[in-house]
Amino acid sequence: MELYLKLEDEFQELIKKIKKLEEFILSDKYQTLPDESQSYLFIQKEAMKTYGSCLVARMKLIMREV
Repeated sequence: MELYLKLEDEFQELIKKIKKLEEFILSDKYQTLPDESQSYLFIQKEAMKTYGSCLVARMKLIMREV
């Protein structure tokens, strides 16, 4: 169960970071970045979401094993 709590904490922190990045992507400052930088930030956001999905899947797996 200790691992589950660590994963939950990590997931909550990740959600905060994703929200901050999404807010930045909607900002005027984001629009001033070169296209390549914008693309990489979008890719980063999607990768973070994928990582979040992996954390959730691992938490579900732990709960099934308990």
